[in-house]
Amino acid sequence: MNWLRTLPRLRRPTLLRTVVAILLVAVSASQLLPRQSRGRQVGVPGYDYVSGRALSEIPDAELVRRPSETDDVAYANRIALAVHYTSYNCEPGDFSLTPIERALSATLAQLALIDASLIWSEGLLQKRTLICGFCGQRAVITSEILRKNGIQAWAFGVGGHVLVKFAAGGHDYLVDPDYGISAYRYDVRRGVLRAEIAGKYTKAGWANANEIYRYVSSRSDNEDYLNPEYVLHIENMQDVVFHYANAIAIGLILLAPCAAFGVRSKIARSASWSPRVLTAREYLLPDAKRASWRGERFSDRTSMGIAGSTNLDDEEFGARRRGPSRLDQ
Repeated sequence: MNWLRTLPRLRRPTLLRTVVAILLVAVSASQLLPRQSRGRQVGVPGYDYVSGRALSEIPDAELVRRPSETDDVAYANRIALAVHYTSYNCEPGDFSLTPIERALSATLAQLALIDASLIWSEGLLQKRTLICGFCGQRAVITSEILRKNGIQAWAFGVGGHVLVKFAAGGHDYLVDPDYGISAYRYDVRRGVLRAEIAGKYTKAGWANANEIYRYVSSRSDNEDYLNPEYVLHIENMQDVVFHYANAIAIGLILLAPCAAFGVRSKIARSASWSPRVLTAREYLLPDAKRASWRGERFSDRTSMGIAGSTNLDDEEFGARRRGPSRLDQ
C-alpha cells in the first residue's frame, strides 16, 4: 500500500474555495432551467399557459407522420393542435438566457461569429427551447414540422396575425396553431371563407372571428412570413450558443471539485529546507548536485576521485578535470 502515499493529497477546503465551487455549480446548473415559464395557469390553456407537457418536452418521434396518416389535412391538424396545447402565446422577447449564454453571445458577437442584432430578434425559434411564443413563432415551428414530413407549408402573414399555409390535394389551406383552429380552405369565395372562419373560431370559444376574417380576406397584404432560409440562419446561430454553453457548463461542473479542494504537492518539504543556487562546478557534477540538494557537505575533488585533491589549487584541479590537451600528448 505504499503507492497510496505517492498519490496527490486533497487540501482542506477553505471558505473562499467553497464559495467559488458553489458559484461554479450554480452557474452550470442554470443551463438545466427552462428559459421560459409555463404561464400563470389562469385563462385558456394553449393560449395563456401550458397545462400538460411543454413543446420542448415532446420527443420528435411523437410528431413524425405515421404510416397510417395518409391525409395531409388531418396530419396538419394534429401538428397544429399539438403545438397549440404544448405552448402558449407570449411576446417574442419573453425569454431569459442563462448567464453562460449571455456571456457567450456577447463574446461571439465581438468576434463577429454571430449577428448580435439578429440572433434573438425573432425570439426562440426552436422546438426544443420554446415554451411560449408569438403567433409567428408558433407558425414557424408548425410549418417546419410539416415540411420535414413531406407537406409543403410555410408561415403566412395575414395583416395582424400569422397562420400556417400549406398545400394539400391541389388546394391551399390555412391552419392556426396560435388559436388552435383546424384547417380550412383559403382558395375559396369570400362568403365560404367567412362561414368557415366564423364557424371554427366561434365553436372554439373565440370572439374574434370577424377580425380574423378581415385579416384573411384582405389578400393585398397577405404574404409569406419569415423566409425559411432566414429562419434557418437564425436557428443555426442559436444552436451554436446553446451547444457551446452546455459544453462550458459541463466543464465548470468538473472544475468545481478542483476549486474546492485543490491538490497538494507529492514532495513533502521540511520547514528548514530552502533552495540554494548551485555553482557551475556543482552543476557539472551529478553526485555533488544531489548532495547539495540534500544539504550535505561535499568536496569537488573527493567526488572526482582525484588523489591528494585537498592540496590542489583551483588551476591544477581544472586542468586535471579537463584531461590532457593535444599539445601535452
